[in-house]
Amino acid sequence: MVNFEQGKLVYTLGTSTRAGEEFIELLSNHDVEVVVDVRRFPSSRFEHFRRQKLEGLLPEAGIDYVYMGEELGGYRRGGYQDFTTTSEFQSGLQKLEEIAQKRSTAIIYA
Repeated sequence: MVNFEQGKLVYTLGTSTRAGEEFIELLSNHDVEVVVDVRRFPSSRFEHFRRQKLEGLLPEAGIDYVYMGEELGGYRRGGYQDFTTTSEFQSGLQKLEEIAQKRSTAIIYA
């Protein structure tokens, strides 16, 4: 969990082996308004954690879904650490911060 200057919280949440209902309940119990998916390859062995499924499942629960795997996701040529110094990454991080400043946010990752 990250706490921004204005008091907004950003939760980080691995998808793990949770059931879809448990995942939604966890987000709802923490008043999460938007889920930002930073997985470079947003797939899963669990159907409900695949990007296409989340794009429908989360809005049905009143939670927005934003995919940012291209801007912030891992598995980069030259390594992820080097990628974090690029303008592409910095731009993605700024976009994520803007989202999180306005709404309660959870970041999901692999």
